[in-house]
Amino acid sequence: MPEHWTSDASFVDACVGLNRAVCVAVVDDELAAKRVPFTKGAVFHQGAWLDAGALKWNAVAVTRCQTPIPQYAIVSVAGQVQLVGGGDMHEEQVQDGDASPLRNGMLRDARAIAGVLHVCGMNRQVYRREGRDQWRHLSSELTPTSGVFGFEAMDGFALDELYAVGWEGELWSFDGARWMQHDAGTQAILLDVVCAGDGQVYAIGRGGKLIIGRGAQWQTRDLELPHELSSLAWFRDRLYACSSSELYVWDGARFQVHAFDGDRPRTLQYLSVGESGLCAVGPKDLFLYDGAAWTRID
Repeated sequence: MPEHWTSDASFVDACVGLNRAVCVAVVDDELAAKRVPFTKGAVFHQGAWLDAGALKWNAVAVTRCQTPIPQYAIVSVAGQVQLVGGGDMHEEQVQDGDASPLRNGMLRDARAIAGVLHVCGMNRQVYRREGRDQWRHLSSELTPTSGVFGFEAMDGFALDELYAVGWEGELWSFDGARWMQHDAGTQAILLDVVCAGDGQVYAIGRGGKLIIGRGAQWQTRDLELPHELSSLAWFRDRLYACSSSELYVWDGARFQVHAFDGDRPRTLQYLSVGESGLCAVGPKDLFLYDGAAWTRID
């Protein structure tokens, strides 16, 4: 395993585990330029990179679930899932009967909600992993009969309170039995959503939109930022967001630029929170924040 990836490879996504461990999905820049499907999975632990699989598909997201055992999950656009941890490493396919991303369209996000792995994607697909090689399609009634619709991201407070956002400003909630659509106040694509520790749901959309609410109550705000936001995270009672080049913190009224003390990422794309802190990853940067200091991993 290389000491550093970013000389000839780029990070797709990352997530944080115990003891400052970070799992990443990496693509080789030359293979990506040639459109060759390939992802390298790796876990940074105690100063060294550990193998998490050479995967012959394109990853879209990385997350960490707790059930049935604590594992990292590297998820592909077509629904292949590499599970790593607890002395086990194996691959699964997201599928429930005839329902599968191979048939219904690409996946866009993966989240652990109440410790359980969920994935979502185009044609309003949402699946829950209920055990090894056991996937449940949660959103069959939402499949569109015409038009282009899809979920870009999802999160939840519990298994019976999920939220999914996506194309055409779509915002849906799931109470464990049925889905309900809500008015997000915009038709812009909603890119990310987080169920925050303050009891609110926050979502960001293209064109500088911030949606805040829960249940049936929602408000939309226009953000006056020089860059479009791509990812959200709730860490230590604060809402963080990033664009492709800047990290922001919400002060209750607006996003303020986060001040780095010393080294800072040159590229940003996704934020994630785990047991060891807040992870900020871009194609050429990987940082971990424990609430006091930022550490460059790569």
